[in-house]
Amino acid sequence: MEIEEQNVMKFGSIGDSFVYYRVACDCAHPECDLELSIERDVDYPGVYCVMTKKLRASAYNYSEPCSNDWLDFIRVFKNKIVLCFKIMFTGRIEVSETLILRSEKQISNFVSALNEGLSFLEETGKEKS
Repeated sequence: MEIEEQNVMKFGSIGDSFVYYRVACDCAHPECDLELSIERDVDYPGVYCVMTKKLRASAYNYSEPCSNDWLDFIRVFKNKIVLCFKIMFTGRIEVSETLILRSEKQISNFVSALNEGLSFLEETGKEKS
């Protein structure tokens, strides 16, 4: 199975139990990328797919339109203070992030990366047995 380089890049493998990919977001900003690792646990039976993504809390609330730059600065500053208080008093904050896979080719490459990683782990597992 060959992955055409359409926003899915294989970084390599560590030993015979870990394969690592980088899935780029279609927005082209590197902070939106997803790190995908497929690994086999040597102590317990099973294969794990781990997806890691940077999450950011944003003080910008796009549902509150504001045309005045000065008022927008005040609104964003107020939102930053509110975020700080939420973290201080609750110890957590809710954030979400989006990874955009826009084309069929990009989605198919993402699926191919999953299948290729799983095949690699199965092949190396059979060689050990």
